[in-house]
Amino acid sequence: MKKNKLPTISQESSYIEEFIKQILEQCPERQATSLDEYRASMMVRDEFAKLGLSTRVEEFLFNDNLYANIVLHFGAGSLGTLISGVAPLAA
Repeated sequence: MKKNKLPTISQESSYIEEFIKQILEQCPERQATSLDEYRASMMVRDEFAKLGLSTRVEEFLFNDNLYANIVLHFGAGSLGTLISGVAPLAA
């Protein structure tokens, strides 16, 4: 493909599909805060850099336990649901 010529929709779709396949093959278990999630984000960062796009990596400063985070979110949601009939503003 020439540098100044824009890709067709079909070419873009193929490029994106291939890139997603690479991520899925190389990082099959991308749970939050996992090594595969980090690898996948670095792959996206590197691909963006190849395309001339700037990125930055934000440090994750919260609990790195996926299951504790899920329990926290569902617990807060359940508690809000339980008190919504009595104290809607608090919920």
